[in-house]
Amino acid sequence: VFLHPFSVVSVREYAILIMMMNNRQYSRFPFRESVGYQMGEAPLTGSLSGDISEGGLCLSVQKFIPLNTIVRLQIHVSDPARVLPAQGRVVWVREVPQSDRYDVGIEFVVDQDTGPVLRSYVSSHRFTIE
Repeated sequence: VFLHPFSVVSVREYAILIMMMNNRQYSRFPFRESVGYQMGEAPLTGSLSGDISEGGLCLSVQKFIPLNTIVRLQIHVSDPARVLPAQGRVVWVREVPQSDRYDVGIEFVVDQDTGPVLRSYVSSHRFTIE
């Protein structure tokens, strides 16, 4: 997390930022791609990602998603063009100010099939993802 030298943040916000930095197991990288997500039997909903890591991603969504919700994901990537299926759990939700959107942090719940594919994609693209 980068804070501009003249940023004004409350003590509480600063503490949260420090906790978030210290709790990250994986570095996140900007990642602006289409991601479909689905909860339960609801239809697939489209979203745009904000960043990605080997451990999860951030989505910008229009409807609130409760913490600990399990979501099925279809991550559309362009290099090479394909869809990476994944599953994740909502670990944080933040309302976007002056908007009807939410940023949602999703931790990947990986299995022996999806885990290596996701890790391989992110680790091989982390310096080229813009």
